[in-house]
Amino acid sequence: MDESYFAYLFGVKETSFYGAIDIATRKSILFVTRLLAGYILVLGEANLLEYFNYLKEAFMVNMVCCTDEIAEVLHAHHGGSEKPVLFLLHEQNTDSNNFFKPTECKGMEEFETDLSVLHPILTECRAIKSDAELSLIRYANDVSSEAHVEAMRNMRAGMFEIQLRKIFLHHANTNGDGCSITCICSTGGNRPLKTEIWHC
Repeated sequence: MDESYFAYLFGVKETSFYGAIDIATRKSILFVTRLLAGYILVLGEANLLEYFNYLKEAFMVNMVCCTDEIAEVLHAHHGGSEKPVLFLLHEQNTDSNNFFKPTECKGMEEFETDLSVLHPILTECRAIKSDAELSLIRYANDVSSEAHVEAMRNMRAGMFEIQLRKIFLHHANTNGDGCSITCICSTGGNRPLKTEIWHC
């Protein structure tokens, strides 16, 4: 699933996670890559269980399982004799013209898949913002705006893009939880600034 849709549904920004929502029961499942035996020797089984419990509480899901159990867990939740249907995200990104790659996992052939329903529904849901979402957007915009001002305050002739970017990101990360936009620092052909120009 595209990372922005995944973050919208589960709040997860990290990679190598999968998620499923059972439409009938409204239960959510987060799938995480199984740690290698070497990691378990270092962390211990107890810490591994604590990690799963942490994920469950942090992302407010009903279950946390390993990615190699996806087919087994989804079948167990379905419980019927018919072939379960998985609604997968598959649509063209209007910015990049690339298609979202549908999720693939071991045992996928045991399910019916639908690639047409999920994307328009999620897109419509994301277009309608709750009061909590609007509050978070305003907060992120405020932090990003302050980061712009901080970068402009610290701008000096002879600076490089990377220096401005670091000032911008440092302010955004120390005064909030990141910024609402990607930082764009234009200084010509990667040359030091000759004039005090900031573009974002």
